[in-house]
Amino acid sequence: MNVNLTLLIQCLNFFVTYLFLRYVLFRPVMKIIIKEENLLTQEQYEITQQEAYIAEQFGIRQLNWQEFTQHCQFNKPALKELCCLHESPNLALPKSSNNIIPSETLSLKCATLIVNHIKHGNHSKCLNS
Repeated sequence: MNVNLTLLIQCLNFFVTYLFLRYVLFRPVMKIIIKEENLLTQEQYEITQQEAYIAEQFGIRQLNWQEFTQHCQFNKPALKELCCLHESPNLALPKSSNNIIPSETLSLKCATLIVNHIKHGNHSKCLNS
């Protein structure tokens, strides 16, 4: 085997090229790749946290819905308490001398009359018909 000066120069050239590529090109590229991988893992972690929060909120909403439906089942009005639609109470609205009643006063008096009718009214007519 014949070793001459050309082979040594090529080895030296390859070694210099390798060092140049490693320190000038590969190192910054590797830093960028590592930085992007870190950002990707951080975003993935945030996504899993948000998914866990959404799942927790969904569970809470499901629990609240179940409690609401149970509340509605236990607190629904009995048929005896319902009033017939065709029966209208005989409510006499108060009249003023000027026929002008402030809306707040009128609504308050109407509400009072309706409450009194419901409290003292006889709803048995409704069940017999």
